[in-house]
Amino acid sequence: MGFCDFAEASADELVEQRKSDLKSDDPRVQRRIESLLKTYIASLEEEGFSISSQQVAYAAMRSFFDAHYMPLRMRRGDYPSGESLGHRAITKGEIIRMLDKASISVRALILFLKDCGLRVSDVARLKLGDLQPGLRNGYDFIPIQIITKKNKVQARTWIGPETVDALERYLDYRRRGTRRMPPEKVEDDSPVFRARTNEVRPLSRSGMSSTIAHMAKLIGLENEVSAHGFRKFFQTRMESSGMNPDWIDQVVGRKLVGARGSYSLPETRELFEVYQRCYDELRVQEVAATKTEMRRHEEEIRELRKELLELKEFKRVIEGTFKLGETLDEARTNEDFVRITKDAEKLYGKKDVTEG
Repeated sequence: MGFCDFAEASADELVEQRKSDLKSDDPRVQRRIESLLKTYIASLEEEGFSISSQQVAYAAMRSFFDAHYMPLRMRRGDYPSGESLGHRAITKGEIIRMLDKASISVRALILFLKDCGLRVSDVARLKLGDLQPGLRNGYDFIPIQIITKKNKVQARTWIGPETVDALERYLDYRRRGTRRMPPEKVEDDSPVFRARTNEVRPLSRSGMSSTIAHMAKLIGLENEVSAHGFRKFFQTRMESSGMNPDWIDQVVGRKLVGARGSYSLPETRELFEVYQRCYDELRVQEVAATKTEMRRHEEEIRELRKELLELKEFKRVIEGTFKLGETLDEARTNEDFVRITKDAEKLYGKKDVTEG
């Protein structure tokens, strides 16, 4: 039963919890299960379930407690109704508007969701160890391979350069700490995203969803886009780039049924090559040089500086070997000049360096 998994309790334990809650004098305790059911229905909405699926789940749980003579006291507005809202794909422009108003932590979360295409519930379970050794070694693209919570299948996805950069800034922020959040020793078993509390604990699925809902409200998109919209964004951009739909499903952890699961068997290397090729469709910021490109450019600059210094030294020595009024032909008999030009030929080729 989905609600039991969500509540992390068996059916019998839920019944006993309900009995105990109803004996309390605190109205909030008495309505604990009601509040939990509302949160569960909201999670189904975030996961992309249709209104009818939400209604079936809602009715099933009410029937369950009715059968045990402990009916839930729900309000009229609690029943899932209306059209599905917040399930459309978020756009690049909307993501950029969110980023303009986002803090370091929220910025990392937004970019992470749009790059990996995972469900919020799976992102909430990630630990930094799931991103190693890519994070430790400064990879431009960091692989993530996990078994999804919903379908119990493997997801093979990645985060790209702009997300890696934002995530590293966020982790540095956690290491330094703030007035409200003490410095954290970030390790492999640390959550990728943590709650803003003194105690280090993962940012929950509902916490992530609430964060995105708040950002949507800030840019005037309340009830239009949700955290699930980033998964839709990923799907749309990958399809636009020409990625095989079966491959997309294997990247984000959807179960392939029938022949699809038997015959669509790309290697992880093949998936990554396509992901990397399609990444410009996922990118929302201006293209910047990757870390690999930066390292290559820095090495090239060092080599050019070294050659420039050698040329300056060669010029200085050459000038010092000429005597005042001495012609080039006369200089060729100068022992120092001959030695220097031979050294120069070794460095810069056999062509006579004195020509011209």
